[in-house]
Amino acid sequence: MTDRDAFPRAKRKSLMMLASVSIEDGPMHPIRVRNLSETGMAGVSEQPVRAGTHVRVKLTELIWGSGRIVRTDGRSFGVAFDSPLDLSTLDIAPKSASTFEVSPLHKISESARRPRIKP
Repeated sequence: MTDRDAFPRAKRKSLMMLASVSIEDGPMHPIRVRNLSETGMAGVSEQPVRAGTHVRVKLTELIWGSGRIVRTDGRSFGVAFDSPLDLSTLDIAPKSASTFEVSPLHKISESARRPRIKP
C-alpha cells in the first residue's frame, strides 16, 4: 500500500483563499489555495517547489497541516496531508439554492400587470 492509498481521496472544494506554507521547515511564504479537502490541497506558489518535499501549511490561525508535495506543474502544486484535517471551522461548504429567498422588496407582485398599448 502506498502513501497515497493511506487515505481515500476526499471530496475537494474548489475555492480561492490565501494561506502560508513552510517548505522543509523554512520560513513561511504566501500561497493561493485553489482547492481543498481533508486529505489534500492544490495551490499556487511564487516560490519553486519540488515533488517529495515536506511542507507545513497554515490555512487559518486554527488550521495547520503537514504533508508532502505530490505533484508540481510550474508554480502549481498538490499536497497530500499526513493526516486528515478538520475543516469544519472553514465556511467553504456550498450553499444550498433552496435556502436563498428573495427579499419581499424585490419580489414581483402578483397584482402587477403589464400596461397595454391601445391603438
